[in-house]
Amino acid sequence: MSDQATNEARSRGRKEDFILRFEELILSGRFKAGERLPPERELAESLGASRPVVHAALGELAARGIRLAERRESLPPAATHSSSR
Repeated sequence: MSDQATNEARSRGRKEDFILRFEELILSGRFKAGERLPPERELAESLGASRPVVHAALGELAARGIRLAERRESLPPAATHSSSR
C-alpha cells in the first residue's frame, strides 16, 4: 500500500470515529434540533480530531441525512435529523 493510500485509510478511520462520537452526542441530547453548533475548531478540540477531519465528517453526516445549517450571521448552524420532519 502506498503512503498516500495509507494516509487516506487513516483519515477515513478518523472521520468515522468522529462521526460515531458526534452521532452519540446528538442522540444523547447534547446537540438539539435548531441548536447552534460550536465552530469546527471547537468540535475538533473537544472530540480530539483535526479540523479537516471534522469538516469531512460533517459533510458525510449531511450526506447521511443529518442536516447542518450553513453558517450565516442571521442563521446559526444547527443539527437536525431528516426523520424529524
